[in-house]
Order: sequence, then C-alpha cells, then structure tokens
Amino acid sequence: MLTTRKFQFCLLLVGIILVLFTTIPGCDKNKKTTVINPNGDSELALLMREMTDYMVLQKINVAGGKEPGKYPLHFSAIHAAQPTDPEVRDDVFTGFADHFINKLKEFNGATPENRQDAYKQLVQSCAGCHQQICPGPLAKINKLY
Repeated sequence: MLTTRKFQFCLLLVGIILVLFTTIPGCDKNKKTTVINPNGDSELALLMREMTDYMVLQKINVAGGKEPGKYPLHFSAIHAAQPTDPEVRDDVFTGFADHFINKLKEFNGATPENRQDAYKQLVQSCAGCHQQICPGPLAKINKLY
C-alpha cells in the first residue's frame, strides 16, 4: 500500500526527472540555428569551405615548419563547380580560379625557405578574388594570414 510519504517521494522523483529532461541541452525545440551560408550550399560554396579547411591546416603546417599536406587535386573543380549565383562564372572568375590553382601548385612545390611567402601569396589569391566577386568570406580569409 502506498503511503502519503511514499506518494510524495514518487511525485518529487517524477518532477525532478521531468525538469532534467526538459533542460538537457539539445532538446530545445525553439533553439535557433546558425546559418553558415544564407544563400544556400552550392557546389562552389562547399568546395571553398573545404579549401578553407585545407588553408587552416596549411597555416598551422607553415608556422610549425612542416611540409604542406597532400596536394588536393580536386580543388581544380573550382572551374566546374556550380556557384550560388551563376552570373559570377565569367572570364574574371576563371582568371582568379586559374591564379588560385597556380598559387596552390607553387605553394605545394615551395622550398622550406620560400613556403611562408608562397602561403601568403596563396591566401592573397583567395582574397583578391573575393574582393572582386563575393566579399562575404573576406573576414574568414583574412584570418588565414
């Protein structure tokens, strides 16, 4: 038979469990999510995020005097990847894309003495394009220096 004291204890226990489950992080249905790309995730945007991750790793490697990571051959897909805005794919974009690929090859082939300068030139190739075509990522690019 359930006494009043046992009943109160059970109610308290159920209350505590309910409070715990309603306050667990990640269970909030009203939680706002951060939008990485307000214009959608085009092929080019996804590729450039991957390029950014690669550049962050290379910044660490250069600072530590390490060799560059494996040359990412698929970065040459920059020429074919669909952009968020199809209007940006023009001769200017193609020129910047070619310049980036050339600087990437130079960086990966740079001697240890020239690697820091080659890395800066590679970052500058990104910044130069984004100053002309899509300025949104410039703040993130500037952190790569």
